[in-house]
Amino acid sequence: MTASFDYYALRYPHEGLKGGFDYETVPHITLKSIANNPDIDTIHDEDHPKIAAALADLNATLTSAPPLPIKPTQGYRKGKQVSFRDGDVLEEWEVPFDLPTDWPEAAKAPFEAFHKARQSMQLRMDQSIADHADQETLYDKPRIDKNKLRITGPFSVEAVPAPTVLSLDESLPAEEADSTVARSGETSRQSLWRDELLKTGVRGKGGNMMRFAEFEVIPGTKFLHASGSLTDTGERVVVSFGPEHAALEQRQVEEAMNEAYTLMPKPKFLLFCAFTFDPEAAKDIDEMNVPGMTFLKVQMNTDLLTEDLKRARSSNQSFWLMGQPEVELRMVFPH
Repeated sequence: MTASFDYYALRYPHEGLKGGFDYETVPHITLKSIANNPDIDTIHDEDHPKIAAALADLNATLTSAPPLPIKPTQGYRKGKQVSFRDGDVLEEWEVPFDLPTDWPEAAKAPFEAFHKARQSMQLRMDQSIADHADQETLYDKPRIDKNKLRITGPFSVEAVPAPTVLSLDESLPAEEADSTVARSGETSRQSLWRDELLKTGVRGKGGNMMRFAEFEVIPGTKFLHASGSLTDTGERVVVSFGPEHAALEQRQVEEAMNEAYTLMPKPKFLLFCAFTFDPEAAKDIDEMNVPGMTFLKVQMNTDLLTEDLKRARSSNQSFWLMGQPEVELRMVFPH
């Protein structure tokens, strides 16, 4: 906590970091978007007469007081002499960007008017093209909130997409979006986490370990992701994993508990394993009191998100119980 960094604006501030950043965008301009732009012809019809009038005044001045011939740098007369003494006039694309030193003083006003009119029309067209183009998100440029400063160590935000492709027979109709559980849910890493949980167990108070004999997927459940048994007692344990890049939410706690009630035989322990816990979810887990069942919060090591870090760790401590303060309430009566 010794350095200051920029604070990046959040796209969904009420969701916190899991909602993602608000990124800068730029117009993605293509030839198709220019060709289909409905405003370009209108802008040309409105502004081009001003350009033509300024060009006519400039040519009239140059032919009345002819300067030395010039050689255009573009167009069909590129590199050829244009002699004003012979009655030649300039096309729009042949007018130089800088006023030649030998041109008469009277040519300065129409020369500047010509370029001002051309630039004005070009600016209007560029703005119209940008307005009608699709916006492209610059994921390497989150917007900086100038009103806040982050005092912390550096961090990075990584997204690991895990798309699932279903066959045509398995595809389901689209469901209505539910913003309360957006950007959360199941992850393809759960099978790796089950293997790691079986391998390392869960560290408890005083170094005691909770070890498991086996784990398997529970058919027919959405919020319970594994079922196993303790090595020493054989008591049944079920596990609910939180999202990869978000906090375990209150709704998942409620749904996992409801699914656990329907299991036969009833599990002795329900483990909620997550990298972070929503405060309301953590409160529900701590306060839930069901006879015969114990609900536990299990902290997951963030190295599990990156396979290389998990392999490189000198310790195999991947899961540990999150304890609560031991508080005893006593009623004291005054004498």
